Amino acid sequence: MVSWIMVVHVVACIWHAVSLLNADEPNSWFGVYSSAYINDVAKMSNFDRYVTCCYWAMTTMSTIGYGDIIPITSAEKLLVIFT
Repeated sequence: MVSWIMVVHVVACIWHAVSLLNADEPNSWFGVYSSAYINDVAKMSNFDRYVTCCYWAMTTMSTIGYGDIIPITSAEKLLVIFT
């Protein structure tokens, strides 16, 4: 269980880092998630963004994948393939 939590943490941090690199692109998950939901990701606190990234990592790694946070850019898609 501890290993799973550590892997989720690492993948979530990588997902956030990749997203920050593409933050100026309106078609990254930041932009799509902000427009689909009232939350503006750029205005979220660091803790809220971390929880959102952990949520994405957990649903992706468990193959549930609700589809509310989706990879849009090539870098995001490559991370999903790797994950």
